[in-house]
Amino acid sequence: LAISTSSLTDAEQGAMYSQAIATTGGSGTLTFAPVTVDGLSLSAAGLLSGLPLTSNGSPFNVAAKVTDSLGASVTANFTLNLHPALAISTTALPGATVVIGYSRQLAATGGTGTYSWSETGALPAGLALSPSGLISGTPTATGSFPFTVSVTDSLGVTAQQNYSIIVNTLSLLGNASVIGGALQLTSSTGQQS
Repeated sequence: LAISTSSLTDAEQGAMYSQAIATTGGSGTLTFAPVTVDGLSLSAAGLLSGLPLTSNGSPFNVAAKVTDSLGASVTANFTLNLHPALAISTTALPGATVVIGYSRQLAATGGTGTYSWSETGALPAGLALSPSGLISGTPTATGSFPFTVSVTDSLGVTAQQNYSIIVNTLSLLGNASVIGGALQLTSSTGQQS
């Protein structure tokens, strides 16, 4: 009888976790001793699952003991790495001005691995969100534009944040105007430049 699982996959605070602990050999029915640690439970069938609760990101130990029908048993000790919960740390976005370039990098904390960003709703016309979390472009219409941004880490855990960007009208002086999204200056003689 042996436990063949060599390590546990990483966990993330506040994200459901599930991993089966595999065995080889043994006689008859195999039964794991129930274990509960930090919001996770090891079932009699060898499934470690639950919602990790620790917030400090420290690893913790899980002892898995399995016994077969003849009373033979084996124990394996595992270290489970627990990462802090994924969260978007950018709380608000500044306003923009029509026909003036805009660029803001979103930030996140916690989670595991690389982040992938996406949005739902309507960014202002002319702006786009890159997969790396950069909102950039040149707004072409005024108004208030609410949207939701999601960030996903390498474990597939997602965090969301609601935003709104207000795009203001460009304040023009003298003989300036915006035509077709371009700034046009008119001289005192009526010629455009």
